[in-house]
Amino acid sequence: MPELPEVETVRRQLAPGLEGRRIVEVCVDKGPRYGALAEAIDHTILNVGRRGKYLLLDLGDRDLVIHLGMSGRLAIGSGKAVADRHVRATFRLDDGRTLVFSDMRRFGTLGVLLHGTTPPWTTLRTMGPEPLSHAFTAEGLHAALGLSRRSLKASLLSQRPVAGLGNIYVDEALHRAGLHPATRHVSAAEARRLHAAIVKILSDAVAARGTTFQLYRDGHGGEGDYYRELRVYDRAGQPCRACGTTILKTTLEGRGTHWCPECQPEAGSTGGPEGHLGVSLG
Repeated sequence: MPELPEVETVRRQLAPGLEGRRIVEVCVDKGPRYGALAEAIDHTILNVGRRGKYLLLDLGDRDLVIHLGMSGRLAIGSGKAVADRHVRATFRLDDGRTLVFSDMRRFGTLGVLLHGTTPPWTTLRTMGPEPLSHAFTAEGLHAALGLSRRSLKASLLSQRPVAGLGNIYVDEALHRAGLHPATRHVSAAEARRLHAAIVKILSDAVAARGTTFQLYRDGHGGEGDYYRELRVYDRAGQPCRACGTTILKTTLEGRGTHWCPECQPEAGSTGGPEGHLGVSLG
């Protein structure tokens, strides 16, 4: 699933071609994930913003909200028919071009949200601060993590302590901070390390236009370059780039999780069904 670096990359690439353009027509598939998009017609895109993994196209008194899901892609086209059977929505602009949303797996979400109303999407409604903003602090992260009874991995994936992290960058941040993913409680010093790791990794990943495994493509159809920088994610059975120990993989609270047993010792995690990790090498 595209995470903050991938969505931010798409935002930066598409903003120059969308801002100032008026939406004159919308063609969209039927389905519960594509809500009331006709409400965007005759509105001008004033700004292309982002909140966590959501793109927010400011239409004045409302936002066009786009979540890419697992396989969603956005691109600006010439206005001619697109030879892609996975196209789910097309927004025709006043200059004749189109904003095309394609989604092979159909997990993407599109909708229109009036300013001042409560988002119907729980994640957007409850997510924490943006990690690359001044609102994200080590003290705030420590306090937010202290409110959760779940593992550190699951807490970060919930979007409540900080916005925009998914499986890739949570695993990478925990490795850089030296924290085991099943940890339940972090000290203030550990929270400072984790805060620094999150900011560093996300900044570097944005600069590299994100991480591509199979499906993600940026707003120009290109692949992200951060894959080569990954230390643990998708590297089960390979040596840790920091210490040479074999990277392990498990399922923790329903999510695939990669970590280095040397760099991220299990001390500090609780036992029990969710704290104990049955591991594999890949």
